[in-house]
Amino acid sequence: GMSMIPRINWIDFEDFSVQFRPLTLEDISVITYFLQSNELLKSVRFQACKMSPEGASVLASHLETSNTLEKLDLSWNPIEPLGISYLESMVSLSPSLLSLGCKLGPDGAVSLALVISKNTVLVQIAAAHNEFGYDGACSLSSALAVNSTLKHLDLRGNRFGVAGTEIVTKSLIRNHRHCIETLNMSDNEIGGSCAAAMGSILRSPSRIFRSYGLPSPQCMTTVRAAAECTRLKYRIHTPNE
Repeated sequence: GMSMIPRINWIDFEDFSVQFRPLTLEDISVITYFLQSNELLKSVRFQACKMSPEGASVLASHLETSNTLEKLDLSWNPIEPLGISYLESMVSLSPSLLSLGCKLGPDGAVSLALVISKNTVLVQIAAAHNEFGYDGACSLSSALAVNSTLKHLDLRGNRFGVAGTEIVTKSLIRNHRHCIETLNMSDNEIGGSCAAAMGSILRSPSRIFRSYGLPSPQCMTTVRAAAECTRLKYRIHTPNE
């Protein structure tokens, strides 16, 4: 209960973090109530705290007026798709980094897609290991095709399959309004056709693209060839790096 709340000075620090400690709804309410008065706050992390959708709602209501918050990490909490919808108004103003990851499933991808499609401040989203699946990839692809601010996207291990991964990648190709700089699609069965799609992104002269976790030398060769013929800066990470 309340004993889990850290005894700290609430108004003069930039980063707040609680990890791997179960928090009740009351705990989250009290913590975020005090955090809202911190005018230096840049980063908030509640990681693996068993936060519920209601906890996400309380957090959003207390922190949505913050004009300094840059990073919000709620990974490994069962906030469910409903919790993402509660965060929508908050992340429309801040922060620039949003981390989510706790098996949100295809419905969670729908909720996240709504956030992405309307958002004009998020620069980075980390949404690995949410089991979005092919249906989730389809939901995200429509939002990624219209978003104008995202530069860094981590969608590792979401069971997209080859077809879903290709859909997400091609949606980024269709979006000519902004530059994805890093895309992590590892553990999603990247096929050769998807590697070619990554190469298409590289052929856009305004883009710097780093792809992570390509699973085969053939895929890596495809993307490298596309980069070398465009004079683009590029970097390809193998799974061992």
